[in-house]
Amino acid sequence: MNNKYNLTIPQKSILLMEQYYSNTNINNICGTASIKESVDFNNLEKAVNIVLKNNDSLRTQLHKNGTTYSQSIKEYTYQKLDIVDVNSEDDLKALEDNMSRKIFIIDQKLVDIKLFRFPNNYGGFVINVHHIISDAWTLGLFSRRVMEAYEAVSNNEDIPYNENYSYTNYINSENDYLSSKKFLQDK
Repeated sequence: MNNKYNLTIPQKSILLMEQYYSNTNINNICGTASIKESVDFNNLEKAVNIVLKNNDSLRTQLHKNGTTYSQSIKEYTYQKLDIVDVNSEDDLKALEDNMSRKIFIIDQKLVDIKLFRFPNNYGGFVINVHHIISDAWTLGLFSRRVMEAYEAVSNNEDIPYNENYSYTNYINSENDYLSSKKFLQDK
């Protein structure tokens, strides 16, 4: 079984907002990455999975126990991604709008990724995440890393980065700070 961690201070703040505005999409963060050339969708799916494997925050699972929450990182499993055929920018906008309106159930899967394909075989992906596990900066980083991995996979090259991003590092550093003399002074 995965280790369970307390929610961080920022996550607790986001959870409060989630509870206050229950059954809404207020905490969704949605983004789109487009490739303006013919796309190999098998390679794009592989690239997305490479980044998911190396970024545990997108595999975070929340657990409710009475009125409190904890979190764990789910083991990586390959994600088969849906390909949505779109015929125009308006269709893509409708896909983005539909995904961004999704209401995440806080103790279920908190990320949704779909590939999209235009008739000319251009395409990309749309990602929608709950703010409790990600922020806009993380989505930008995710998109950049997927594009780097896609290029590498398409050219049969090594992935140009090897760092693993772990939210547990932040959790541990926050716990260290909260139990430090510095925290008592700052408090």
